[in-house]
Amino acid sequence: QTWEKALAADKANDYVNAQNLMDSLAKMQLSNDQSNALQIESGTFGARLWQAAEKNDPVAVKAVQEINKSKDRRTNR
Repeated sequence: QTWEKALAADKANDYVNAQNLMDSLAKMQLSNDQSNALQIESGTFGARLWQAAEKNDPVAVKAVQEINKSKDRRTNR
C-alpha cells in the first residue's frame, strides 16, 4: 500500500510526499527483491527530481529544499 502511494505521489510530482513514503519504506523489513526495487525506484526518482530542479521547475526546486532541510533535521538530532 505504501509502495503504491509512493509511486502515485512520484507520478503526480508530489516529490516531498514521494520521498517521505520511500523513506518510510526503507525503514520497513523488506525482502531482497523489495529492497532492490526500492533502491532502483529511489534512484530513478532522485534523478527525475534533480533534472526537474535543474530546469528550474519551481515545484521540484522547493521539494529539493524541503527534502534537504528534513534530512538535515534528522542528522542533527
